[in-house]
Amino acid sequence: MMNESNGTALRRTTGALFLVGALAFATAASILSATFDWPDILREPADVVLTRFGAGGASLIWIWFATTWTCQLLGIGWSVTLSIIIIIRSRVLPRWLGVTGLIVSVLYLLNQGDIVATAHPGFPVFDLAGLIGSTGWGLWVAALGAMLLVRPKSRST
Repeated sequence: MMNESNGTALRRTTGALFLVGALAFATAASILSATFDWPDILREPADVVLTRFGAGGASLIWIWFATTWTCQLLGIGWSVTLSIIIIIRSRVLPRWLGVTGLIVSVLYLLNQGDIVATAHPGFPVFDLAGLIGSTGWGLWVAALGAMLLVRPKSRST
């Protein structure tokens, strides 16, 4: 069991990390929008998008990288936090659901190598991490939703 002091410190640290992550994503997405007209450019024909992307050079790749990575990491951070703090430690849901959340989060994190490889060719990529990680994460979120729908009402409420 966690004492109140540790719980408060963990809650504050987690809250701060989520705020920093959200601000990092907002900053990266704003820069991408200002420099590449994202997401509106995605409605343009492929030749327009690819020409503008090519003209953006390495700096555009780094901006795109920052936007996507700060986004997959926020989702992964949420999953890990939910799995550890809410599910495993508090036991409000079955422990297996928390452990499964951690496993699919790690797999989803491994998929980030594919994103890094766009800016750093040769970066190690685990090809199946995208399929297994994203599918597993989606199934985990569905299982989480199902468990919340079917679990008995708490005695304390």
